[in-house]
Amino acid sequence: MPLTKVSAGVIAANAVVDSFGTQSITGDKLGLTAINANNIVGGSITGAKLAANTVSGDVIGQNAISSNNIVSVNASVATVGTLPKARLPTGSVLQVVSQQAPANYTSTSSALTLLTQSFTPTSATSKVLAFMSYVVERNGGNSAHYIFVNFNRDGSTIVSQWGNGTGFQESSGARGVATHTYLDSPATTSAISYTFVADFSASGNVPYQFYTMQLTLLEIAA
Repeated sequence: MPLTKVSAGVIAANAVVDSFGTQSITGDKLGLTAINANNIVGGSITGAKLAANTVSGDVIGQNAISSNNIVSVNASVATVGTLPKARLPTGSVLQVVSQQAPANYTSTSSALTLLTQSFTPTSATSKVLAFMSYVVERNGGNSAHYIFVNFNRDGSTIVSQWGNGTGFQESSGARGVATHTYLDSPATTSAISYTFVADFSASGNVPYQFYTMQLTLLEIAA
């Protein structure tokens, strides 16, 4: 018996059953776009109701799946592309810059700039981990004179008189190796400048010489 045309919404769930015979209504008997997103109840079609391989790339509209409707993707399954820095976990290294100065610097003046490195954080919440190393030798003066090393950001001292209580103080001709580490919180995404400055206990008569200096800055996600 032929079906009588009915209006949308008047056929209750399960009203059409197997009396029509298995698969009596098939896709080629439905009008184009008869089933679409507007008349499918949210969540009514789940993965368990779809046969394997029934949904493929050629039946998914362009841009149907985008970053707007994907809640999260585990980084372990992302095999293509680059994970943005904003999605990296706390403690990740976001960038590294380093500068070396193999040439010798000799001075008897106070406030001698040893190394300067420009740096632009990618996030205002990032930390900047600074490493400084150098070899220093005193070439004259007397044992009462010594040096300190200060660490500056944009011209302002953030670590004063780095090192021990008296700085570097050795007899003439003696060399010492010094390393310093500092974790800074610049709270900016603008370009900043980090500088290591040697300051002397007395100017004009304390000739110190610096060798193999290196300044390394690491941006750490926080």
